[in-house]
Amino acid sequence: MVRLTPNRSPSESSGNLAPGSSACSMIARRSARQITPTLSDLSAVLLAARGEDRAAAAILDQWVPQNNGGLAVYGLLIRARIAERLGDLPTARRAYRHVADSWRHADPELAKYVAEAQAGLARLSRRTR
Repeated sequence: MVRLTPNRSPSESSGNLAPGSSACSMIARRSARQITPTLSDLSAVLLAARGEDRAAAAILDQWVPQNNGGLAVYGLLIRARIAERLGDLPTARRAYRHVADSWRHADPELAKYVAEAQAGLARLSRRTR
């Protein structure tokens, strides 16, 4: 992995980006308006992996509506996972439904994400609304 240094691109930096490092925290905590969409998505993934679901959700809630296409749908899948862990069942249902509907007839490589979204919907249907 690459250690990201302020004002330097990943190719100009060296070392490791370890969970909990100051570089990791810096990336993860930047506002979605200050970083590229791909990095916003990555920031949300990093935060969620560290158990910082609310911070990850805040990034995705800003980033996903401003984007479209496959990356935005994948962002909604991440948001659905987070919402389910936080017990926000209405948000999880909406996000899982959107992923399942958007990619129902997509390329075979996306089938695992559709299956995950459908499994999420099935789990949530067994829980109290």
